Amino acid sequence: MQHQWTLFAGGLGLFLLAMSFLERGLTNLVGKKFKHSLKNFTSTPIRGIIAGTAATAIMQSSSVVTLMVLAFMGAGILEMHNALGVIFGANLGTTFTGWIVATLGFKIDVQTLAFPLIAVGGVGGVVLAERKNLSTAFQVLAALGMLLLGLDFMKNSMVSLEQYFDLAALQGYPLIIYAFFALFFTAIIQSSSAMMMITLTALNAQLIDIHAAAALAVGADIGTTMTTLLGSIGGSAAKKQAAFAHITFNIITGILALTFLIPLIQFCMMLTANPLYILVAFHSTFNFLGILLFLPFTESFARLLAKSFQSKRITYLEFIDNVSPQIAEASIVAIKNELGSLINKVIKCIKIAFRLEASAIENQPIFTKLYYEIKEIEGALITFMARIQLEGQERLTHDTLRKYSLALSELMHGIKGIKDIKHNIDTFADSENSRLRQYSDLFFEQSRDFYTNLTHILNIVSELQLYDELIELKKSNEVHYHDLVEKITHDAGSSKIPQEEVANLALMNREIYSAQKSIINFVADWKFDPVKAYDFQSIP
Repeated sequence: MQHQWTLFAGGLGLFLLAMSFLERGLTNLVGKKFKHSLKNFTSTPIRGIIAGTAATAIMQSSSVVTLMVLAFMGAGILEMHNALGVIFGANLGTTFTGWIVATLGFKIDVQTLAFPLIAVGGVGGVVLAERKNLSTAFQVLAALGMLLLGLDFMKNSMVSLEQYFDLAALQGYPLIIYAFFALFFTAIIQSSSAMMMITLTALNAQLIDIHAAAALAVGADIGTTMTTLLGSIGGSAAKKQAAFAHITFNIITGILALTFLIPLIQFCMMLTANPLYILVAFHSTFNFLGILLFLPFTESFARLLAKSFQSKRITYLEFIDNVSPQIAEASIVAIKNELGSLINKVIKCIKIAFRLEASAIENQPIFTKLYYEIKEIEGALITFMARIQLEGQERLTHDTLRKYSLALSELMHGIKGIKDIKHNIDTFADSENSRLRQYSDLFFEQSRDFYTNLTHILNIVSELQLYDELIELKKSNEVHYHDLVEKITHDAGSSKIPQEEVANLALMNREIYSAQKSIINFVADWKFDPVKAYDFQSIP
């Protein structure tokens, strides 16, 4: 008997390890395509359900799909009500594992298939290690072989262990006990798929009847939410919203499945007489019915989640704080959106410096506070981009990161230049010399016009119109700078301004021009592709 328990435990361990390898390999192979599809195929909750179901069925991991959903939510790509569709669909998609195993694992000689898969996959994965995609594909084959072999060990041990169980004694327990057992066991091993395989092997060995097996399947579905719950502890508001949505869906669906377990089993018996197929059909059916139940309420449910779980952390970040750098596509969009938020902060900070906002004079300390807030965001962006690069992303991602890094550098050069002349701005604005106050008014007026035009440009959708208007803004900045150089030179020569202030006026003119030029370059790097941004900046 000890040997059989060891065989069962070894089979379970091998199955869990294989699931981990399979999940990682399939994510690397098809994850990129799914990420692209997710951004373009989740415009409605129904489309989200289809995307979540398909992705989980292919990648064999609802946790990976949920991670991607959280990343895209944090990046601002997915709205919560559409993300709910993906989460619900992932629950249905994960039931496909049962269909595959019920068909392959119990209908063929597993070892005849498993060992060749492990042999070909293992050798191919090592020999072709330099060719990443091919190596990963072979590793997936090896993982599939290991998964089938682990299942075979569990199946054989169950058949041998049957003699040690008194089936009559087990029949006296209510179904809720089976459900709670599966719930706690799944929470411990962190795999509802493994719990389903154990249930299928026990059902195949006739250790339990179909009703007990169905209760175990329900408990496994509820128990898998423990992974999501643990992952949300200390996480962002978006992460907690997704976790609560997952938990609520599984618990309510599970309670209804237990309540109507017998009618659902009878319905599945009308489709097939095979107990294994009845079980997996039951598993898919109650998850599908749960989706139908929740679907009409997704938008109101999303609003409730948003109201119930709001961020309590003090953070200046709006997007990258909620995204994992492992999800490159979501990370890139999050950086772009964070830069969009940052330029608005920079514009506000500069307007305060030039006293262009209401009550700006009384609130000058806000400039310093806002400037250091901007610096903190810069540090977070640099760190985040470095973490993405450490993930070893493809060339296109590195090129985009370089573009955004250049944009960030230009933007920070602009705000730094204004900070450096902040004391000059205040000195001339409050000067008793009327000529210096006139220059101050000129600087303020030009800055007002520049940032009014810039705010308008940032809202332009057409890339062609954006390009043309940025060129006009760039030209006007050049003209204003040179006009003021001539004016300062003329007034200095005719002694209309104090000699000791000539250098400061020239410095202010140069720094304002340089800051505005850098901010224009930021918009080009931020909005255009690298080639077009370079062409723009090459224009004299």
